[in-house]
Amino acid sequence: MESKNEGGCSRSRISALIVDDDAMIRKIHKTMLERLFNMEAKTVNDGKEAVELHRCGANFDIIFMDKEMPIMDGHEVLLYHGTFIHVKVMCD
Repeated sequence: MESKNEGGCSRSRISALIVDDDAMIRKIHKTMLERLFNMEAKTVNDGKEAVELHRCGANFDIIFMDKEMPIMDGHEVLLYHGTFIHVKVMCD
């Protein structure tokens, strides 16, 4: 999607993928990103769904991924497909 900035120039919105097994966390993150930062946000339940999106050609500017999920967690996604994304991993 494109939006207009203050100068009237069009620019693409930042796209985000939220990967979390907790439905409430997905909803909170999606709402915050869309309302506060005007991002396009998509959600999936686990890392396996994120990998499938990537295989189908989906691209995102930023990915928020839970590091502990039952089907495929964040670490497994990075190990499974090292070329999936170029990332700066930030976790506790």
